Amino acid sequence: MVIDGKVAFTGGINLADEYMNIVERFGYWKDTGVMLKGDDSKKLHVFCSYRCGMLPKRY
Repeated sequence: MVIDGKVAFTGGINLADEYMNIVERFGYWKDTGVMLKGDDSKKLHVFCSYRCGMLPKRY
């Protein structure tokens, strides 16, 4: 998820009952998320924009 080109988050963000052990489906679950800032956030923004077809192929 790119916020504004300055901050971005990536990783697994599983928000559902089965991941919170409210309904025991997967049992214990560990997930990791990463916050990116600065140039790394900008790079992720460009990558996501390209993948979504919002940038020309030769950016």
